[in-house]
Order: sequence, then C-alpha cells, then structure tokens
Amino acid sequence: MDILTSTLQGVWPILVFGILLGAGMPAVFALGLRIASPAAVSTADGTTAVLAPVGTGRKIAAGLCFAVVAFAALGGIAFLVLTGHR
Repeated sequence: MDILTSTLQGVWPILVFGILLGAGMPAVFALGLRIASPAAVSTADGTTAVLAPVGTGRKIAAGLCFAVVAFAALGGIAFLVLTGHR
C-alpha cells in the first residue's frame, strides 16, 4: 500500500498540469473564438442575421484569451530551449 501511496503522490501534480495544458489551453482558445464571433441567429428560411457587432469589451476579453494561450505556448517553447530538452 505504501508503494501505491507514494506513486500517487508523485503522479497527481503531473496529471493536474497535463489536464490544465492538455485540455485547458484549447478550451481557452475556443472561448476566445466564441467571444470574438458576432452574435447571429438562423431564421426558419435558412438565412442568417447578425444581431450585434462585436463590442470593445468582447474584443478585449477575446484578446486576453488569445494572449494566455500564446503566453503558454511561448513559455513552453522557451522552457524546452533554455533547459536543453530534446
């Protein structure tokens, strides 16, 4: 039982980090795309009408989402380059 406990203590930080970057960054990027897209509705005859253009607040929020993803990607590349991992 001690082996299982010590293994799980070493694995859980890696699991959490992997979930955050593996599923979190694509989710943040998708949220940014959703925020940046204008609101639209489809009518019964198949046409689409744009209800409202994207406002300044939504552009800033989308930009923040994209900045978080870019920072994570560039930070990962910098980590690999600076530590010499191949």
